Amino acid sequence: MENHKGTFHCQVCNLNFETESRLSNHNYDTHVNVVHAYFDDELIIIERNIDNFQCPKCKSVLKTPTTLKRHIKKHNGVFKYTSNKKRQHSESESANDDYFSIDRKHHIHENEKINLHVDTSKICPSTSQLEKDTALLIASDALSSSKEDQKKCIMFATLADLNPITLTSNTGKEYCFLSKSKNINNILMDQPVGNWKLPLENSNTKTSSTSTPNQDSILNHIIKTSPFHKCLSDTKYVELSKSITNMINKDWVQFPQLRYVIPQLFSGAVIMDGSSALLLNALEPYGRLRTDDAHFERRTKSAVHQSSFPRKENKYGWITTVAVQDDNTTKLKIGFLTCNLLVTSSLRIDIHAVTINGVIELGPNTNNFFPKDTVSIYLNEESINLAKIMMENKATTSINSWNYLIQLRQVRSKFHCLSTYTLCRSFSSISIDITFQPYTIWTLYNYDSNQSLDSQSQKLSLMFQRIALAVIADGDDARIKVNTFRNLHDQLNNNYIKDVIKQVIDLQQGESISIINNIQLSQNLQKLADTMTTCISNANKTAKELFTKHLSA
Repeated sequence: MENHKGTFHCQVCNLNFETESRLSNHNYDTHVNVVHAYFDDELIIIERNIDNFQCPKCKSVLKTPTTLKRHIKKHNGVFKYTSNKKRQHSESESANDDYFSIDRKHHIHENEKINLHVDTSKICPSTSQLEKDTALLIASDALSSSKEDQKKCIMFATLADLNPITLTSNTGKEYCFLSKSKNINNILMDQPVGNWKLPLENSNTKTSSTSTPNQDSILNHIIKTSPFHKCLSDTKYVELSKSITNMINKDWVQFPQLRYVIPQLFSGAVIMDGSSALLLNALEPYGRLRTDDAHFERRTKSAVHQSSFPRKENKYGWITTVAVQDDNTTKLKIGFLTCNLLVTSSLRIDIHAVTINGVIELGPNTNNFFPKDTVSIYLNEESINLAKIMMENKATTSINSWNYLIQLRQVRSKFHCLSTYTLCRSFSSISIDITFQPYTIWTLYNYDSNQSLDSQSQKLSLMFQRIALAVIADGDDARIKVNTFRNLHDQLNNNYIKDVIKQVIDLQQGESISIINNIQLSQNLQKLADTMTTCISNANKTAKELFTKHLSA
């Protein structure tokens, strides 16, 4: 209520507020004592107890309806509040009480009785909610239709799994609509306010009586309804085309820059399979031929079922997206004629993501998306522009120049081969922060743990960093100082790792050890890299938690 000073006055606790919205927020968080929450159509009434609300699912204590609403969303609940305010009579109403108390006597026949009983339950307009079938008929504009037509409307809605929902405007006008249950739950939870508009006509309605949904429209809808809408709303996407696929399916010997162009091009891309969508955050390319890449995809009898090689041409040309079982994990790969891209970090962005375990994946596993042959692929416009610049320069040797070590792939073998040290791992713009990137033997040293002293795995990572930087600087002529291993040996306890380091020291050729083509060194380094697996996995779990928190902020 606005008082004569232009401030807004709370009639319950006599506090004044500068604006009506602040008064409204105050009344909502302070004087609402009863709320309703729906969990899978189950209604639970939550009452304020000693100034707090308690979540019926996990017993968390929340101070206000606002914080309770935010918390209930985590349980996929739908929140409503019930005002407990009592009607306040105005001063004019109180003044009129005397007027109605005036005694007016009229002559009534002795045996005459007047019955003015009114059934108030049938007064219109009613404040009660519409019944489901009534709302369904209103939404179908069938309220005045014959009983037979009304039955048909209800039957069709049931077959299509459509349910009614009502909207009451600020003026009190009521509208009815039909939608799927999940969409209705989202509307009830968000209580959105915005502009209403009709969708565009289908682009192919003139050429076909049965049209397939426009993929651009579906992607726009996925982004607008995504739990991560804030991170995606400003990004522009372009659908992959045959001409782009043909351009990147060229020989790496003639076009060596393609090993950098391809991962950059697909960084931040979205793969859609129906209403499911996956954002690609980290990608590593692996060549098809031994001459291109020491870590090429194997073609042995035991590995043929794991191949990412495209078996047929699709709407995008010679490209495929597959989930394969490899090394006891499920790996997502995008296969081309000349290479494959291994997805090492991804994010489910569709609205179904909240019900998926592993919305965010970090590391070699991808268990949140299993594509079919009919997927649609949309490239990030910013990544396209960066890839174009690389394509024009055959001398390209890295994705970027500001951090070489994060561009090394998550390999743990063949340290004697120059291709192992290729700087070709690429990231999307939302995962460019090293805090949110999957760790490797090259980057684990930079993991910011709570330990005061570096773990053995982090000390090994520092060793691998020095080896990699030596190769990046000197190529085939790279050497590593023996003191690097001696100092590490002195810091370790007597265990398997220390014994392997001693074997490396014994390989010394003067005060340094050659790296490229040194198979004995490579075999020992592989043993050391294998001991780091658990520590890397634990670091990735922390990175995943931090990334989740960042995206939810």
